[in-house]
Amino acid sequence: MPLRRNRRQYEQLTDFDRGRIIGLREAGWSNRRIGRPLGRSDMVVARCWQQWITEGRVYRRGGSGRPRNTNDREDRAIRRVAPSAPTTSLASIQRHLTPSRHPVPSRETIRRRLTEVGLRSRRPLRRVPLTPHHRQCRLDFCRPRATWSVTDWRRVIFSDESRFSLSADDHRTRVWRRTGQRSDPAFIVERHTAISQGVAVWGAISWDTR
Repeated sequence: MPLRRNRRQYEQLTDFDRGRIIGLREAGWSNRRIGRPLGRSDMVVARCWQQWITEGRVYRRGGSGRPRNTNDREDRAIRRVAPSAPTTSLASIQRHLTPSRHPVPSRETIRRRLTEVGLRSRRPLRRVPLTPHHRQCRLDFCRPRATWSVTDWRRVIFSDESRFSLSADDHRTRVWRRTGQRSDPAFIVERHTAISQGVAVWGAISWDTR
C-alpha cells in the first residue's frame, strides 16, 4: 500500500514541482525538507532525484496511455468550485458539472484534478471567534509590554484555564486548500463555547516554577 501511494504521489507531481525538487536537491536540501512543503513523502522526492541522476530528465514521456476522462472546460469547472466553496464535498462538485455529461466523472477523478493544482482535503483550523472588542483588548495589553526584558517577565505569573467538552463532536467538516493556507480565515471553522458536560482544568506557571 505505501508503494502504491508513493507511486501515485510521484505521478501527480507537476513539472514545476519536479524542477523545484531538482533545484533544491542540488542546493543541498534533504529529501524530507523538500517534501514537507510540497505535501509529499521523502520517498517521492528521492524517486524524482534518482530519475534525474539515471535518465537526465524528470518530465513524463508522452505516450498512448489512458486518455483523460474530463476535458479542459470540466477541469476549469472543478477547479473553480473548490476554492469558491472550500467545504464542498466531492459529491457536490460532481453535481456542479454539466448534467448532460455521460458518464459523470468519478469522485476519484475529481480528487485528482484538484490535486493537480495543489488542492487537498484537510481538516480546518478551529478557533474561538474574536469580536473587535476582544482584538482591541489584546492590542492594548501587548503594546505597553512590547519592550519588556527578561527581568520584567520573570515577575509575571501566567495562568490559563482549558475546558474539555465531554459531548460528541465528529469534526467531519473538511476544506479544500493548498499547503500553507491553514491559518487563512477562509479555511478556519469557528467553534463556539456552549453549555455542555465538560471538565475545566486550571494551571499557572512562572519563570522558575509551576
